[in-house]
Amino acid sequence: MSPTRLLTRASWLLAAATFLVGCAHTTRVATLNRVAAGSSVAAALENRLAANGMPHAHVFCAETVLISVGRVNSCRILGAGPRGRVHFVFRNYSGDIKDSSVIAR
Repeated sequence: MSPTRLLTRASWLLAAATFLVGCAHTTRVATLNRVAAGSSVAAALENRLAANGMPHAHVFCAETVLISVGRVNSCRILGAGPRGRVHFVFRNYSGDIKDSSVIAR
């Protein structure tokens, strides 16, 4: 086999491998990274904080919040004394918040 043909074949194999790796990564990101509206997350957190004895707390989240199940997320909080953030964990990819995880710090 000529050196030119070997180089062409190696280039095709490298291009195919790069394509396959890129597709697998893109597919994984597209299916796992879901977002929730920041206003709905803030409302849910305000309700939870009110139930925990902080009825005047106002929560401010980003416009969209990345749903990472099992990982700690946070939003700004005002009206809850010296606390500056509320930390929470999503229970599932639907955007439900695990009630026991809501902590104002």
